[in-house]
Amino acid sequence: MPSIAARYDEATARAEWLRHMAEVAAQQDLTQDVRPRTLGLTFAFTAMAAVVVAMRFLARHRQGAAYLIDDWMIVVSLAILFGNMVMNIVRTWAEESSDREPAG
Repeated sequence: MPSIAARYDEATARAEWLRHMAEVAAQQDLTQDVRPRTLGLTFAFTAMAAVVVAMRFLARHRQGAAYLIDDWMIVVSLAILFGNMVMNIVRTWAEESSDREPAG
């Protein structure tokens, strides 16, 4: 029985992967504008995360449990997520405004 190294040819695997990726790239429609979908997903996931964090703090409060480091780390993560949302909004608006400007 051949060894794993003998059955696995890295060059062949890489060539197959590149061929597959070329087929995927050839089928893409680069004229599609996915910015509205990106913003929608950003808003949805950020809102969902904020609701879950609020529910966690509400549950801790109702149980009379102390807020520990894991709770505050979640708040920090939520703040980072809000920053990500703001960056997506700014990037999308900047791209849309540059699309509207006439080519000089």
